[in-house]
Amino acid sequence: MIVDLLKTGESEKVEFKRSVGELKEIIETVVAFANANGGWIFIGVDDSGAITGVKIGKDTIEKLVNNIVQMTDPSIYPSIDLLDINNKKVIVVTVPTGNDKPYFYRGRAYIRIGKTNRLVSRSELERIFSEKLFQKRPSNSILMAASLSDISEGKLKQFVREAKERRSMKIDFTTVSDILTKLGLLEQGKLTKAAILLFGKNPQQFEPQAIIKAGVFKSPTLIIDSKTIEGTLIEQIEDALIFLKRHINVRYEISENGKRREIWEYPLEALREAIVNAVTHRDYEIQSPIYVRVFDDRIEIENPGILPQPLTVDDLREDHPSILRNPKIGKVMFLVGYIEQWGTGTNKMIEYCVSEGLPEPEFIETKITFKVIFRKEKRGLNPRQKSLLEILRYRKQITRQEYQEIFNISERTARADLEELKKRGIICSERIGKKVVYRLST
Repeated sequence: MIVDLLKTGESEKVEFKRSVGELKEIIETVVAFANANGGWIFIGVDDSGAITGVKIGKDTIEKLVNNIVQMTDPSIYPSIDLLDINNKKVIVVTVPTGNDKPYFYRGRAYIRIGKTNRLVSRSELERIFSEKLFQKRPSNSILMAASLSDISEGKLKQFVREAKERRSMKIDFTTVSDILTKLGLLEQGKLTKAAILLFGKNPQQFEPQAIIKAGVFKSPTLIIDSKTIEGTLIEQIEDALIFLKRHINVRYEISENGKRREIWEYPLEALREAIVNAVTHRDYEIQSPIYVRVFDDRIEIENPGILPQPLTVDDLREDHPSILRNPKIGKVMFLVGYIEQWGTGTNKMIEYCVSEGLPEPEFIETKITFKVIFRKEKRGLNPRQKSLLEILRYRKQITRQEYQEIFNISERTARADLEELKKRGIICSERIGKKVVYRLST
């Protein structure tokens, strides 16, 4: 059968390679096959299907297998056969369709389409991970002990009003069961855990770990105020923010037109993003609350559950796909305006802090938790700003758009960096025609 595949030529399930020296392309194809419907790679065959053969050393096969296993994530274990065709050696790599998709090679996922390997798009990755995690997450599982009488009709009606107002959602309240079904929160007449967490009269009756513990610390062991925050997830977000506002300082700035602006010790928008992320993405399997800790010099927000694969802490500072651990919860958070765009929460936290001249938040992953730390001391110049000053010593001037492109940053971050440098008197700006250019101050 395998030999017969040679006659069909390259296809969705067949790939030819001349030698094991094409290792990069071989592993890309292994990943592409595993992410699709499996396939065979013939090594020692040219593009036309002619047998060229390969030289086989004592460890050629072993090295090939080890490279495939070690350089794929999750590891792929192919079957390797050695054929003798017309007195020439041909290696056949058999790749089954994977049971743990998506698979990656050097941080990239490929999929087989026709005769070529294509990079998996960001939207497709999000779909794969959301479906994968949806099947595993308890927030999407059935709560046999709960019934529709445990859902607050008032909270559900309020959600419908807010979804119509904020997202122009075309929906009218009919019955509790109808709305929950449309949201995917009622399955076969049974409530999901997400339904109780979002709209329950008393969510902690069924999910006692789904709370936020907030505290103010003078030292790691001395707590001067604390609160256990319960209720629905939306109520917890608002109550946690109220707790933080009670324990951080605020000052007022009067603008030229006489309007008063509140300037909080920490940007409230960044704190809200962190709380929303913690509530939306926490692992509800882990019997532990979310912790909000206020110290003299920092605020820590920690939730149970590590980042979903393949996300890393470093990814959070760049554009990255949104991989929802709890997609139904995430959908409701989006519809009521708590989430604006998928995968931008951490980037917005950074931008809010930078715009206020504060350090970028720290993202820390432990063995079972994810933590965001906000610090309030004013920061020095960041590496981008320092590099910009070096550039200006040679270029003399730059526009905001050029700054964005050079450092691959968002418009908001670019504006915040430039405005801070202006406030410090390090650079100045001048309008030339329709453009605003920035120069070193003299």
